[in-house]
Amino acid sequence: MRKIPENLHVRILHYHKEEDRWASLLGKVLLQEGLKGFEITKNYKLTGLRYTLFRRPYLDFADLDFDFNISHSRTCVCCALNLNSRIGLDIEYMQSISLERFLNQMTEQERRKIDQANNQLQAFYNYWTEKEAIIKANGKGLYINMNEIEVNNRRSILENQIWQTFPINIGEGYTGHIATLFPVEFQNLKILNMEWDK
Repeated sequence: MRKIPENLHVRILHYHKEEDRWASLLGKVLLQEGLKGFEITKNYKLTGLRYTLFRRPYLDFADLDFDFNISHSRTCVCCALNLNSRIGLDIEYMQSISLERFLNQMTEQERRKIDQANNQLQAFYNYWTEKEAIIKANGKGLYINMNEIEVNNRRSILENQIWQTFPINIGEGYTGHIATLFPVEFQNLKILNMEWDK
């Protein structure tokens, strides 16, 4: 906890589950490390962390077009940072689930593609993380129904904006995607991840 500003300690300790406290702490550490990678930490610190009305975190850098997003699943935390575009990120550990419980979050076309896939679980999680990344990039979170978003060839339209998704490789058993408003300039993007032992 010494690596991050004291004003963030209370928010991290507010979580009841130890796993959530670890995820929050490591997410902030990755964000801080990512800022160093962009060589912008001299003037920009995590003390500028703020939250929108929809509880989306952002860093208040008035003179810098910068965005980030953090996601965690199980014991893995990932942080994506981007200059010049909004970014969303979602990672999931692909545990076995009853797909029927979640297929109502998919469009008819997505359900058909999942049904036809060789690995239905992988296909489902791919769509799920694409949609979550788009929702998180948009910034309205749970106020958007996932079944209102249709992902087709890694593109989707949400609120009259075209989002593009890209798969990211986190590690065995995980899948993840990032979403940006337009094709990402990869030199402006950094993705960091970290795992911890339970």
